[in-house]
Amino acid sequence: MIYAIDLDGTLCYEMKDWKDYKIAPPIYPNINKSNKLFNEGHIIVIYTARPITDIYVTRSWLKKHSVKYHKLIMDKFRADWYIDNNSMKMEDL
Repeated sequence: MIYAIDLDGTLCYEMKDWKDYKIAPPIYPNINKSNKLFNEGHIIVIYTARPITDIYVTRSWLKKHSVKYHKLIMDKFRADWYIDNNSMKMEDL
């Protein structure tokens, strides 16, 4: 299955200022669930509405916090499941 997992508010706490993306605190229980899905063989796509200019900061944050994923999308796309802080939540899995 393909899981599209939102970054801000799901894998890290939302920051009010976009300049603070690199210091956003991680939500480790959700990262652990996402990594478990990855380890089970599911496709993990991290998506975010962050501007494309923040792609390097975003990739660095994901690496720093050991988030396993197949693809990073700086926009929404077609997936089987969307997991974010507004619809289906990690707790729902």
